[in-house]
Amino acid sequence: MKTLEINEKVRMEVITIEELLDMIDTGKICLPEYQRPVVWTDEQVKLLADTVKHGYPYGALSLAEITSADGEVKCLLIDGHQRESALEKSVSWYDEKINSLLLTSDEAARAGKPKEELDKITSEVEKTEAEKMDFLSSEVVLEVAKLSIPEAAQMFVRLNNGKALSGIQKGTAKIDSKTLAKA
Repeated sequence: MKTLEINEKVRMEVITIEELLDMIDTGKICLPEYQRPVVWTDEQVKLLADTVKHGYPYGALSLAEITSADGEVKCLLIDGHQRESALEKSVSWYDEKINSLLLTSDEAARAGKPKEELDKITSEVEKTEAEKMDFLSSEVVLEVAKLSIPEAAQMFVRLNNGKALSGIQKGTAKIDSKTLAKA
């Protein structure tokens, strides 16, 4: 991980996609309840995956680092939920392709297919696994700001151009009106 301290409240971190997904899986990065559901299409996911594969920038994910009264530190994903979800979906596509190829290989072996055909499937599995590892080792930039819960809500609103929450966000938001008013 590479870290650049911007000021006493903000730092930039560069981590791998694998590290990001591990942090989400372990609950170190959480999704605030006021985030909208995933809305990106498969085509948008494919475009982002292609952007990552080519090493092009795709924007930083913005996080609010919250420290609870008992000292526990969690990060809320404030901006970048669609991109983060697209990264997860891309990895799941690799897994699905690998599993499908392994199933095909098993079926081909049971059917007594020629060694050349089995070798071709094995080669495709290895190629897909290598592509997945390359994808997971690609870097993602995080903007991490040490904030309170109300400041995190305000940051969310600011990053959405200061606009009020959309109908879908209001419908899924579980942010109390007092906090929302402050934001």
